[in-house]
Amino acid sequence: MTAVKISYALLFIFLLSNVALAQDYQKLERAADAVKDAAERVADDAGDQFQKGRQNSSDAIEHAFLAEEAYAAAKLMDKIVGDKYDIGDLRLAANVLKVMSERFPAGEFWSRLRESIDSLVFELAAGGGPTGPVVPPPNGDPDDDFDENRILGRFFWNGEVDHEVHLSVNGTSITSETLRGRRLEDGSFSFTAALPRESGLIVGVTKTDGRGQVTVIQQPNAANDFTAIIRLFDDDGGARPYSIEIFWYKGSEN
Repeated sequence: MTAVKISYALLFIFLLSNVALAQDYQKLERAADAVKDAAERVADDAGDQFQKGRQNSSDAIEHAFLAEEAYAAAKLMDKIVGDKYDIGDLRLAANVLKVMSERFPAGEFWSRLRESIDSLVFELAAGGGPTGPVVPPPNGDPDDDFDENRILGRFFWNGEVDHEVHLSVNGTSITSETLRGRRLEDGSFSFTAALPRESGLIVGVTKTDGRGQVTVIQQPNAANDFTAIIRLFDDDGGARPYSIEIFWYKGSEN
């Protein structure tokens, strides 16, 4: 009789965990659908503006192309959420959308799209998607429940940024590339371990000093020679000091 009760209890726990998993994916699916719908509205509006006359301003042309790019990316995001990709892959894809949103112009429809992307990124960072061990989002501070023992290694970088700099992390090295703004010194770094040449790792970043945005825009894998890329973006004018911590951990096996 006791064994039967235990079996029923285990079955009940299993059913509850699957209900929670389905609810998490439903939240993500709703957020991804909202991004796709907002992107479609932007694409329709930008297309209408583009076709109003034969003489189009450079802004109208640029906005039309950007709108189509955003719509294509939003549809792909919606698909991989529907296909239940790994949480690390979903976070990376959402971060790509977030970086793209920084190029959006002003306007009601663009603002709605930007807000929907922010909501999706927040949902993923808050733990949406498949449940499992709590891990920090690829961009931002680990939450209170995160087990620091999961972090396998860290890089610490200090330098100045004027507009946009990309940091490429590979092995025991960091190289910097200035995409916009004044080129400054490369900065200094230290590390606790080399970034391994190993699949399945998730790289994250925490900003400890600096006024702009810091995001991971490329996760390491065999196709990119296990190189992570960190984007530092600061368009407030003038160079400012930055300190960041780059860390990595094993992705979920689920």
